[in-house]
Amino acid sequence: VSTQSTGSEVRDHPQMWTPRILHVDFPYINDRHRGKPFCIVYLHTIQWDNKNAMGILKLNLCRQESSNWDDLNLFPVEPVFVGRPGGRKEDDGVLMAPVFNAITQDSELYIWDAGTMKVVARLSSPIRIPWTNHGMWMDADSEF
Repeated sequence: VSTQSTGSEVRDHPQMWTPRILHVDFPYINDRHRGKPFCIVYLHTIQWDNKNAMGILKLNLCRQESSNWDDLNLFPVEPVFVGRPGGRKEDDGVLMAPVFNAITQDSELYIWDAGTMKVVARLSSPIRIPWTNHGMWMDADSEF
């Protein structure tokens, strides 16, 4: 299945469930499920095919379903999941990550619907944010 979202691809990967080499890192889950059973994990991906890109992969481990987002010459940082206040589903919320564009040398904050993996917002930055590996989200009442 392939749908278009602001020029980026969102697609299912049924082949994910057969043995193969998968280049992922930085797993992230809904914080409400830390230390508890969970099904959904979000991962940072590296495209080793002919794309010059990195992406974000959503795996539903319980249903053996997956979808991802990637786009040519775009490099997202490790995504963070921000749950919708009062959300009931494990993927009810958004993913956020700065994304560096290798062509324009600009950075934007991308926000994806965590359920559909479609981009719902892109916020420009007045400064260039270089690509880094890690990201973090903390609620206002976090004790970090």
